[in-house]
Amino acid sequence: FFAEPWPGESFITLRQKLGRDLERLGNAYLEGLRNAQDEIVFLKYVDAKMMRLVKLDAGIPVEKVVRRKGKDVKITVIERQRRFVQYLNGIGLVYFKEFGVERDLNKHTGTWAPKGQRLPAKDRATEIIHFTAIPDSHTPYGVPRWISQLPSVLGSRKAEEFNLEYFDNGGVPPVLVILQGGTLQAETRKALEQKMSLGSAMSKNRVQVLEVEPTGGSMDHPLQAKVTVERFGGERTSDSMFEKYDDKCETRIRRSFRLPPIFVGQANDYAFATAFVSYNVAEAQVFKPERDEFDEIITMKLLAAMGYRGHRM
Repeated sequence: FFAEPWPGESFITLRQKLGRDLERLGNAYLEGLRNAQDEIVFLKYVDAKMMRLVKLDAGIPVEKVVRRKGKDVKITVIERQRRFVQYLNGIGLVYFKEFGVERDLNKHTGTWAPKGQRLPAKDRATEIIHFTAIPDSHTPYGVPRWISQLPSVLGSRKAEEFNLEYFDNGGVPPVLVILQGGTLQAETRKALEQKMSLGSAMSKNRVQVLEVEPTGGSMDHPLQAKVTVERFGGERTSDSMFEKYDDKCETRIRRSFRLPPIFVGQANDYAFATAFVSYNVAEAQVFKPERDEFDEIITMKLLAAMGYRGHRM
């Protein structure tokens, strides 16, 4: 079953898709499909950005089977069962029910069938397993693992955009032209302003020729127009800005994932011993707990529903 839970896809492929949604959006959804005998025959990845949670229904008594003192025991508990809805292709809504819920749900209307009544197979909603990265404090959705570092994420993006715009627009003018005792001709002034305000930085680092004429004086004492050029903003062109700030943002974001630097490509200062220790620490504190959390959901929900009690993912 796990070699091909969906035609043409392995369970590893499904797991990768779920992992990407979980880290990008904080939510991931796995759909379980049953046949006419209520046996699970398929598992399918569902795009997280298309799914929404429906408000919880009122609690109803549900009979659960648990193992106590080596024997299976039936216990009745009050359970509020979840429904899900998907906006399919921008056309209509399709409803799903929480995985393991026994009563049928109409996938077109989102209404529950009366207790003990079965709906036709074409109207019967399939089941959803909902995974969350970090539970949101105000909603039943999950939030991405890096949500606490959102200022660093946005700040790093703004710094990159600022540097890109600096290069596109030429940044700070390389020189400041000071004109004393004269005036620029209208055509020269217009051409100079256009040259310095439009185009890339490369086009602005060119030699400019100015034609000026004096604005005062007499025949006996002519006034000489003076043009001086001052270097302006030369230190701003040596390197991109906010480099240290961007490094700090990267460190804070990576810390929210608890990842050693070697796992994001920063391997310049690593020897074999330090790399080996970093790998073992990340495996023990990051990767294995993540696998255990996912595998436990599959074991408790999916394997039990398939009849494989006593087996573990």
